[in-house]
Amino acid sequence: MAVRTPPTDEDSWVVPTAWWSKTDPFRGRWPAREVAANAAAAQRISDKLAQSTDRIRAILSHSGSNKVLAERGARYLGDRHADPLGAAVCAAIGMDTKLWDDNALGRYYDNHTDLADYLVDTHGLGCAVATVAALSGICAEASDTWGGQSNRLLVSRPCDPPATLVRRMRTLLAAAGEMDYADALDQARQLRRGPLSIRLLTSYLFPTEQDWVTTDLADPTLSDGFGSIFLLASVTDSAHAHRILDLLGWHWHLLRDNKSLIYSVAAHLGADAASVLIRLWEAGEGNSSAPGPETLSRILAHIPADEAMDFLAGHSWRNVTTAALLASTQRFPARAIRVLGARTSQQDNVTDFCQHVRRHPDLAVAMCEELPESARRLIAESLPVEPTIHTTPADLIPAILRTPPWQRPRRKPIAAIALEVPAGIDTSWRDGEREKWLDSIGTLSEGEIRERLERIPPGNDFVNDWMLDALAQVDFAIAEPYLRTSTVGWGLWSATPLLALTAKHGAATHDLVLDTATKRPREHAAAIAPFESPVVAELVADWLRLRSRRRIALDWLRRHPAYAATAFIPGAIGKARKARRTHTAALRTLVTLGHTDAIIAAAAAYNATAAVRELLDTDPAEIVLARIPVLPQWLSISDLPAIGLPDGHVLPPDAVANLVTFMMMSEPGMPHAALTQVRQECDPASSAAAAAAIYSQWTRAGAPSKDAWVWEALAAFGNDETVEELLRNILWSGAKDNALDTLAAIGTDHALSALIILSEKGRNAAVRDAAQTRVTDVADELGLSEDQLADRMVPDLGLRPDGTALLDFGPRQFVLGFDEQLRPTITGTDGTRYQALPKAGVRDDDYKAAAATATYRSIRKSVKKFAADQIRRLERAMVTERRFTLDELRTLYIAHPVRINLTRRLIWATYRDDQVLDSFRIAEDNFFADTDDAALEIAEDAVIGIAHPLHLGTELTAAWADVLADYRLLQPFPQLRREVHHLDPKLLASSSVPIPPNATVPSAASTA
Repeated sequence: MAVRTPPTDEDSWVVPTAWWSKTDPFRGRWPAREVAANAAAAQRISDKLAQSTDRIRAILSHSGSNKVLAERGARYLGDRHADPLGAAVCAAIGMDTKLWDDNALGRYYDNHTDLADYLVDTHGLGCAVATVAALSGICAEASDTWGGQSNRLLVSRPCDPPATLVRRMRTLLAAAGEMDYADALDQARQLRRGPLSIRLLTSYLFPTEQDWVTTDLADPTLSDGFGSIFLLASVTDSAHAHRILDLLGWHWHLLRDNKSLIYSVAAHLGADAASVLIRLWEAGEGNSSAPGPETLSRILAHIPADEAMDFLAGHSWRNVTTAALLASTQRFPARAIRVLGARTSQQDNVTDFCQHVRRHPDLAVAMCEELPESARRLIAESLPVEPTIHTTPADLIPAILRTPPWQRPRRKPIAAIALEVPAGIDTSWRDGEREKWLDSIGTLSEGEIRERLERIPPGNDFVNDWMLDALAQVDFAIAEPYLRTSTVGWGLWSATPLLALTAKHGAATHDLVLDTATKRPREHAAAIAPFESPVVAELVADWLRLRSRRRIALDWLRRHPAYAATAFIPGAIGKARKARRTHTAALRTLVTLGHTDAIIAAAAAYNATAAVRELLDTDPAEIVLARIPVLPQWLSISDLPAIGLPDGHVLPPDAVANLVTFMMMSEPGMPHAALTQVRQECDPASSAAAAAAIYSQWTRAGAPSKDAWVWEALAAFGNDETVEELLRNILWSGAKDNALDTLAAIGTDHALSALIILSEKGRNAAVRDAAQTRVTDVADELGLSEDQLADRMVPDLGLRPDGTALLDFGPRQFVLGFDEQLRPTITGTDGTRYQALPKAGVRDDDYKAAAATATYRSIRKSVKKFAADQIRRLERAMVTERRFTLDELRTLYIAHPVRINLTRRLIWATYRDDQVLDSFRIAEDNFFADTDDAALEIAEDAVIGIAHPLHLGTELTAAWADVLADYRLLQPFPQLRREVHHLDPKLLASSSVPIPPNATVPSAASTA
């Protein structure tokens, strides 16, 4: 879809409004603001100074302290008169020795803006400037002897002032009145008679004095340091900026930690900043202390200079730079035609150029003559000779896209009804769950409990798991003061102690748990699970809209459907607009979970059945936001694959734009209902391709978080090709959880198989654990165990019922089979065995041979992905005594053309009360055979398992081993030849096991 290109001046420089908050204020250039010293902050410093008087005097009286400084500091401490040196002495002691805050980090790492406010509020701007200058030559250091705070001394030596202090001073100066500023400027002129470090400080504080900047940068003694680097915020000439970069040595971290310096350079230099920013980028590559490409690329994208855009284009292999280049081309479309067009001569950025041309066809045509031949050719190829006329019949376009709800008169909302959620707090537990959580913590002795309770009294704000374990094992009378007055601190790393506490004391823990879950939901959100209260319900309604909390919210809905309906109905049909939207969405989620009856029952209790039925009967595809979202700038509709319709037609661009708008109105984890309708009426493959293309454009734009609806688009339209793309990006920073959620939402066998494989063989623990969570969720929704789900996810690969595939070369044919490890075997129709599939010969049909070879390679590659997992899962089924129904054995193992290759190599048994009734194998024609090869009838209600030799006994195990040997059947894992150990009956009857003296016990034991 072409974008109208308004005429703009692409060479003028206007500082982006959002930048001013990121720069160091520049008087006369900075937007006028009323900024004054904070009186409350000034009072805080004054109070701390008074409270620290004795400790400061102890340092001043230290025999090693500078006598002059000590005298001036003592005088200031006594009368608080406007003495810059005395004030600087006390400030240096306070910052360097952390007198004002025992938890502080010192001079350079704390926020000292309060000190600037104190100096200006108490002594005025001029004295404050002089104090900061004096502070540059004073510091408090530890003496040689080990001891406490008093064992320090005051010394006079060059010392950088804190960045937060001088930046706050510059802010107050930039906003000062004319008279106050003039007074401070006079003070600064006197200070400039001092050393270079003081002069650099004044040049930073007073950027209006550009002659000072020029003089200081010309000083031959200038070196790499705090003062020279901070001068970047005052330069208005690129030559000055390059002079500072010439000096840059060990202080890269000052630029990394003070990005305002970089934004200041860009703001004050405009187009001339390009060379400075590029030099910063190139000089800092490989330097972890240097500013990262994320910051520099974002700034370069705003610079109106060909040099800036060309540099971004040359580094567009980085994701962050790709996003910046896209933003730059959107901001400067004509410059993009020129710069990217010139780069196509070397075949660089061809895709970027073609996409930009399709976005701005009129501009590309107008500028075509000034571009190189390569660019003119690409323009001709990218733009149709004649405008495309879409002839898709209107009746073939899905109605929801042809005339979307926002293009029709809005329906009158349901009349509001004033209802209130019943107050009260309750807990509800699943069977055995309360006991499980009580048992999840270790038992403490009475002495241990008493010690913990004495160490952390009630009302403490740092209750941790150590304390919660104790509270979960005491009577309510003892725990109640803690539950009522305490809060959980940072020493709690999982929800388990909170759940154990709730299991012990019930609803009384509600406020403590809710406070913890709200403050730190990432770790403790799961602790809300057993609670039923209006506050919890409101939290769940909000969490349903958050991708990171949605799973916990859904679990709560499944646990408490009746209460959830009761809690959400008043908001869904009430007056508050936000509550209507969130609570209605929560009720619709309950519907998708199968709890419509619970909603209707709750509505009847409110006597609001008609209103709720009307709400639920509204087609969710017709529900749209009050403010329709605008398509993102990074999206190019014209570059998306065509979405197919019946009879070979495709969706026209306007309908595609409407489709994307519906995608943008999806909630996290809930694709908009209109997408389901579109999927049913459009070609699934082309719809999936279009969604994948949107995902690709989004990632190239840096995957902006505000457009995370792309995941819902993939979930709604994704197919097996989408799954492969997600698997390639599953470890992409920040996208792991979203990609796994999307796999689960796609829900195809291939997607779920991928989840299962990731849960077992993911490249790191984070991926395995996250995938395991999704597998468990899917299995719970289907009412299956995880193993049962995995059994249903094995593809049949197009094999014949006997577990083989015929590979047809024309004159020759080969049979693909599998050995006991599911490794491919090749046999000719005459019985000849081959090490591998032969190559096509001169007499073979080239087309058939190529197709057969491709089939062989595809099957071999697919089987390799899951063969080991299938064998391991079968062995686990034997060891854990997993049982199957006869129907499961027939459908999942015998009728499955891949699994049959393993099933026939195992011995199965029917059980009653864990005792073997009959044992059998699966014969070649799929009947059940005993050790004599006689057919065995298995009852439909039989309990079946993979026989363990411990259950078969020695004789039966040996008999089955002979049968398999006769048929030359090797087993996929040790079953019949598994080593079995029998305990002495006396040991079984004993309550203890005797350990021989000097016995060595291995640290880990193997499974049976």
